[in-house]
Amino acid sequence: MQKVINSIIAVLAFLHLSSVYALVDYSRPSSKPRQVSTKIKSQGRSFKKSTSRKKSSQSSIKPLAKSSIGIFGFSGEIGSQSVKTDTVDDSVAIYKFSGQFQTNFDLYIDASYWLASSNNYDLANTSTMQDGNFEGKIGFNWFKFGNIANLAAINFYAGASLANTTSDFATSRFDKIVGVVASKRFYNFAFALGYEFRITGAPSNTDEMGIGNISIVTAALGWVVSSDIAFRLEGTLHNIKKGTKDNGPSFLTEEVAFGNISPRLILGLHPYIDLELGAKFQTKKFMDNEKLLKAKLWNLQGSYGDVLFASLSVKI
Repeated sequence: MQKVINSIIAVLAFLHLSSVYALVDYSRPSSKPRQVSTKIKSQGRSFKKSTSRKKSSQSSIKPLAKSSIGIFGFSGEIGSQSVKTDTVDDSVAIYKFSGQFQTNFDLYIDASYWLASSNNYDLANTSTMQDGNFEGKIGFNWFKFGNIANLAAINFYAGASLANTTSDFATSRFDKIVGVVASKRFYNFAFALGYEFRITGAPSNTDEMGIGNISIVTAALGWVVSSDIAFRLEGTLHNIKKGTKDNGPSFLTEEVAFGNISPRLILGLHPYIDLELGAKFQTKKFMDNEKLLKAKLWNLQGSYGDVLFASLSVKI
């Protein structure tokens, strides 16, 4: 039974949806069976009886002890993004750092920052590490129903991606972000569906291609095999609208859509430490990468080809 309980709790590790879904539900099994005090009435008298619920999975699950303000999570990721065009067949190394803070008031904060490097001078003027874009989000736990084993939740969030004008990889746009995530657990399985809308700004750098607004739809299915092994399969569809003169002197003249499918393996190294190994494969693409390189979509993982990555996350 304890293995089943641990499996349920491990759902919390894989339900964090990478770049899109920042919520982490922190719960763990209790090390001791719960003592329940029951009053039994008999002929006007009452006495207490203490019972131990050893067979109930819900009775031995309790929230992770929270600090006075909330719970923190940190993760670091290293990945290799392939790029294939008529003139380039290479890869870009991308390093991403993320932090999450879940308050005790149904509010959460996400922040992420990435860096990139490449030895190919068609992609970058230097082989040294270059800064990416900082991205921040504030979310609200709008709806929760059920216990840990079959929890249903809906969350809304809003944020922004800050411009960076000094990098060969980062975009010089300031993008506003809004989104919603719905999730449902079924004991050892979980399903999540999310939609994100990015209101793109005009790039500050004149050599960067302007683009229209970006829509991102993501679906994820997770399965917990044991207390320290879980799998997640994630599918993402990006839709980029064509630009206008408001997006700069050079802008995208046709709508672009591309999809990715991402299998992931999550290994529990410690109750509060997870190692995630995964890949993201491009399923369809409606445009030549040569043109899209000027739009600087490196912050959208898998925009230019397949990706291999590994990440380590810590919850405190």
